[in-house]
Amino acid sequence: MNQRRSFSREEPEIRRRALIEALLRCLAKHGHARSSVRTIAAEADVSPGLIRHHFGEKNQLVVAAYRYLSDQLFNHISAALDACPPDPRARLRAFVKARFTAPVVSRDYVTAWLVLWGVAMTDPDIRTVHREVDEQYRELTGHLLRDIIGEARDTREIGPLTREFTALLNGLWLEWSLSADGLDPDVLSDMSLNFIDRTAVRELT
Repeated sequence: MNQRRSFSREEPEIRRRALIEALLRCLAKHGHARSSVRTIAAEADVSPGLIRHHFGEKNQLVVAAYRYLSDQLFNHISAALDACPPDPRARLRAFVKARFTAPVVSRDYVTAWLVLWGVAMTDPDIRTVHREVDEQYRELTGHLLRDIIGEARDTREIGPLTREFTALLNGLWLEWSLSADGLDPDVLSDMSLNFIDRTAVRELT
């Protein structure tokens, strides 16, 4: 009871973030279908009415959670890019390394993403957010690759390369999440960078 009273006095954004994080924990533990409003409320130690007050319905909370996870990813990548030298290869390396370091390679984070990707296949609201985030991610990846390849290259060459590189990163990230013996994230990031060194840069420069 004391926790609920304390929670009710917090700022709205803090309350919303706490509810989103409770949902993400529920997704990791129970999946989407079993993460009911009551289950999420119990995880956050609040009443179900508070979720309805802040999000209206579960689906809107899920949408907010997708954006929250996306913000975590982009903030993590941005911090890595800001901390590295203004060299195209160094920036690409920092970008790739960020994809394979915490929190992006924590089990709960990956599990929540996989659940939300599954929801995006059938839910139009989540699919819309997924497409927005995916476009933003591909745009960032494309800019980093263009900086290496050079502005003189045709945009049509960057598009397919960006898609291939993004698919590789996602595939290795999924491989890490499903591996029983725990693949080394450093090895996975090196594999991603080797792809650029062996194929893309050699062929396009």
